[in-house]
Amino acid sequence: MWSDNETTIDLLGFDALADELEVLLTDKSLLPLTVLVDGDWGSGKSSLMKVMKERLESDHSEGDFIVVEFSPWRFEDFEFAKVALMAAVVDAIGDYIGDVEDKQVRESLLKKLNKVRLVLGKFGVFKAAAVVGMAHFGAAAPLLALGSAVADVVGNVGGDTAGATQEAGAKEDSGPQREFESVSDFHVVFEELIDGLGDEFRALVVFIDDMDRCSNTETVVEMFETMRLFLHAPKTAYVVGAQSTSVERALNRGYLGRTEDDDRAGGEWLEKMLQQRIIIPPLGEPDVVTYINMLFCQLQLPDTEKFDELRGLVDERRRKNPFGTSFHRELLAEVLDTLPDGLTEQLDIAEQIGPVLAQGLRGNPRQTKGFLNDLLRRLATAKRRGMDVDAEKLAKLMVLEQPRHKSQYETLFTWFLDAASGAPEQLTQAEAYAREENADACPKDVRAWAEMPGVSQWLLIKPDLAGVNLGPYFTFSRGRLAELITAPQLSFELQLILDALGSSTEFRRRGGVRQAEELSAESFNQLLPRLVNSMAKDTAGGAAQSLVELAPKRAAAADAMFDRLASLPDGRISDVFMNNLVAAMSRDLRTRSFLDRCVKVDRLSRAATRALNKLKET
Repeated sequence: MWSDNETTIDLLGFDALADELEVLLTDKSLLPLTVLVDGDWGSGKSSLMKVMKERLESDHSEGDFIVVEFSPWRFEDFEFAKVALMAAVVDAIGDYIGDVEDKQVRESLLKKLNKVRLVLGKFGVFKAAAVVGMAHFGAAAPLLALGSAVADVVGNVGGDTAGATQEAGAKEDSGPQREFESVSDFHVVFEELIDGLGDEFRALVVFIDDMDRCSNTETVVEMFETMRLFLHAPKTAYVVGAQSTSVERALNRGYLGRTEDDDRAGGEWLEKMLQQRIIIPPLGEPDVVTYINMLFCQLQLPDTEKFDELRGLVDERRRKNPFGTSFHRELLAEVLDTLPDGLTEQLDIAEQIGPVLAQGLRGNPRQTKGFLNDLLRRLATAKRRGMDVDAEKLAKLMVLEQPRHKSQYETLFTWFLDAASGAPEQLTQAEAYAREENADACPKDVRAWAEMPGVSQWLLIKPDLAGVNLGPYFTFSRGRLAELITAPQLSFELQLILDALGSSTEFRRRGGVRQAEELSAESFNQLLPRLVNSMAKDTAGGAAQSLVELAPKRAAAADAMFDRLASLPDGRISDVFMNNLVAAMSRDLRTRSFLDRCVKVDRLSRAATRALNKLKET
């Protein structure tokens, strides 16, 4: 299987994006610079920045760049994310200076660095940095946090760092210096330090990753405030890896100058901070097929030289046609005399499921790799337990198991439960209908299922599952199907309504709401527990919105919704759900109690307070 960690081995064809980023970071005329590497979760942002870091630190660039990696997400539990970033930058410069061979130049640079530390000491940076270091590194933390390279030699240039901090503290005791003067002092001494690194030094490049993982709005705001502090210095560049929409939402919540109805303030502020943007697009179908094939080849070719040769051939084809499938089996013949055992079967799987998987996972590399890891794990478990499981059939069924096909997969499972042989007759009928065979003989409910989005294409994936006992295959997903096993089964008509209620397509979702409104009390009560469970899993999703719209019209829906909300963790509550609930149920006293709870949640507090004030006015 494959690690989920970022990597410098490019299987996604990111070399073109890395070239774009390298052009920006190596153009002196663009500095100082901030660049956003913009992409969805799992799109490969971290790997792209790892590739870029490796380029900047390669032999041909050695000594030209100071490279800093920083993840604010790892410091989010502390109150010192801003401090940790400052300390990381200064430590990296200190390490760089420590490697300068010319003693006189090194000591001159250390004096400049010590001035920077003095000014930062006025902000209490290194006192707090020591606390962060202690939390992460243990007793030796103050030395680590303050930069070991500097600590070793700083005594030669006018006192140790602790003394510098004490001197700064003494100045503060004599009367606080105005913040403007402190920031101005910092800019002066920091620019002197960077200038002192010489003409051959090209840039300080700081890679800030995982910002869109931060749940605390203040952490995101602090990162940009710190970047602004360093930004105006010459020869500096910041590369931020994040999904822009997530960062915009965080900035919008933390932007103090915006008006109540201004939802663009955070986004506009972000645009002012960022000079350039590298967008990582989702993988297209040919890219996904190539990626799956290359992952299997990486697994099956222990000879790294052979794999690197294959990767070079794929990259060459990708450069000639960036929109086609860059991997073809004939390329393997140029590298290998014979294929390893199992690789042929795996390449067949890639060919069959690749196009459908690209649509189902929306071209997301991390989810694609996760799917393949899940597939190999299930196959290994089946082998250990002596289960008769075919790899290609398992892969096909797993495609339908993806979240976007949840209701279709559950319908197939209910058919399986009713089939004495474990082979649902409805699936045989559906596959024949998809091949346009015996269309008139296909039952209406099976035809409706087969025509659902994505199902018709899935039915045509080889191999066919007609007549196959699906019991061993469903074994691996019994955890997520437990609710269907223990709860009364919904009729197919109710399953269709439930699927519509959770749809991301607004027209279809509203149609589901209208159908649910017309159900009898008995049928609605059968549907309701599933709808409430879907709301609890994703309060920003279609099911949650549908439940909120049904609550004013069906008392049972309102009661079940508020009961579930009482036990729902604060982290599950979305601002979208809160706003929808206020709009639909403003006169219900339980809504006010819910808002009182949201006021205490940092990311919801401001909006909840405004909503409560409006309710009080009415």
